Amino acid sequence: MEAPFRSAFRSAESAYEKAISLLPPALAYRAALIRSDIGYRFLGGRRSHERENIIDSLELVFGDGWTPGGFDRVARDYFRVRSCAQVDMRLSGGGKALLGLAEVRGREHLEAALQGGKGAIIASAHFDSPWSCFSLIGGLGFPITVVARWSWKPDARLKRNLPYVYLHRPNILRNSLGSAVQIANVLKSNEFVGMLIDADVAEDDPSTPMTFDFLGGKVALAPGATTIARLTGSPVIVVMLHRTEDWRHQVLEIFPPVTAGSDPVAAFARCLVPIEERIRRYPAQWDKLPAAGKMIRPMEAFLRLARRTSGFRRFEDPQKEDSLRRLAEFFDTFEISAAYRSLLLLLKGETIDAEWKGARETLESYVARRAVCNLAATNYNRVFSGLARIVQKGNTTSGEIRGYFASLAGGSSVWPDDEAFSSAWQTAPICSVISSDRIAYILRRVNETYQAEGTDTGPVGDLAIEHIMPSQWHAAWPLPDGSRGLTPQELVENKVGGPAADASRERDSLIHTFGNLTLVAQPLDTTISNSGWETKKPEILKSSRLQINLQLQSYDAWDEDAIRLRGRELFERARGVWPGPAPHPGLGVTRS
Repeated sequence: MEAPFRSAFRSAESAYEKAISLLPPALAYRAALIRSDIGYRFLGGRRSHERENIIDSLELVFGDGWTPGGFDRVARDYFRVRSCAQVDMRLSGGGKALLGLAEVRGREHLEAALQGGKGAIIASAHFDSPWSCFSLIGGLGFPITVVARWSWKPDARLKRNLPYVYLHRPNILRNSLGSAVQIANVLKSNEFVGMLIDADVAEDDPSTPMTFDFLGGKVALAPGATTIARLTGSPVIVVMLHRTEDWRHQVLEIFPPVTAGSDPVAAFARCLVPIEERIRRYPAQWDKLPAAGKMIRPMEAFLRLARRTSGFRRFEDPQKEDSLRRLAEFFDTFEISAAYRSLLLLLKGETIDAEWKGARETLESYVARRAVCNLAATNYNRVFSGLARIVQKGNTTSGEIRGYFASLAGGSSVWPDDEAFSSAWQTAPICSVISSDRIAYILRRVNETYQAEGTDTGPVGDLAIEHIMPSQWHAAWPLPDGSRGLTPQELVENKVGGPAADASRERDSLIHTFGNLTLVAQPLDTTISNSGWETKKPEILKSSRLQINLQLQSYDAWDEDAIRLRGRELFERARGVWPGPAPHPGLGVTRS
């Protein structure tokens, strides 16, 4: 989109935000649809990327049952729902105003619950506008307290919500173990407690998650609602709010109560049934939040479910003989979740092992080279969404995948060639560029090039990184002319110049490069680690008989020239493991 049009759209959005609460509901919702559709169809950037995520994730979960046009419609509707939800929140009068636009089905279940004298747990999902769902119940005149998990202060959030969320008792309880007593007290008062039961379990949440069948996959959820119901004798009532085709009106569905009985887990599974049915019927209206309360990309919840499929389990728990094991280990080390959609789509096709080997080599090379060259991974979602579109066509070859990555340009996407890779490998202070576990992984893969094909050296966690010449080299490692080197502090404080200073700075620039790094079974004792070459060399060889270390036997001295020479040797092997976008002559390297 041209800059003037973007600027005009932003100005229109600003005016829209101010005017929306002043418009009649019919005009307000119509304006919301127009705003959403313009953004969906014509704006690029983040929203265009979100659209790609939605379509890819839907295809992974629901398979080929929908046409591409169907996926595109759901992606459009996703943005429509979010835009209309903003209008919900700006309606004056909160829940009472929403009641004029909503059809309520099953109100008798709420009334019957109050007659039972033990209140009820109102369970819903991150569906359509969950606050509007609870707000409507408050608007009907039923006392309700909402349990929520916030990443900011509840009081501040509540204060902002009050104008458009009508709650009979606007308490926001933090969803933790300590809330149980407060929830029980609300239920004893014969009132309602509202909670969303489809949220992932936070890392600091004391709840014990259980695995449930959901949307064709397995999800880990905490059955807290039904556990509390069993302890208090209160029923659980599932409520779901969804929009009608005109986008202005909504339907609040109140389902028959579920009693926990003696099995709260089975009761929780029954509560998920109507939620799953509504998600399948209106997928664009589901917007699930992950653990810790942070927002996720649109439809990421569907991708989370896709991770439970048999194909994804090959990545999460690969068998030793599985051809995907090496790639799964690589992706786990480099945390490249953005590529999972593309890989799952490949798994759905009939990709033979030979093609998998080529595809794996390209994917690893692209990520590993960019990591070594200190190129950001911020654009990986867009890059791998583009790959997913190619893979969706079916019968994708490793050559097509290689061609796609080779066509990428610009620092945010480019696949580094041998020249850039070599420069970073031999000169970059890699210890400050990528994490130690990734450095160890790279060195382990290079080590395997010295061995027979298929030989493995064990998990990365079994090996530690060791600087051959220590970073504190000044006491035991004289400069090439035999003089004592200068420490970084001495260089800065005294602003020393001359041959010794220049040589010290040159040595410091090489200390953290790949040429000076190796792997050992366990970290060396500090005294040995900082010792001179005559003492340290045999200790490295004794600590680990890895082939990458046995090559050190040929070095009688370890200095700047040795670091550069070994750096070049390791690079030749590394570019054999991870070939670049341009072909290069055979290097006589056995690839793992």
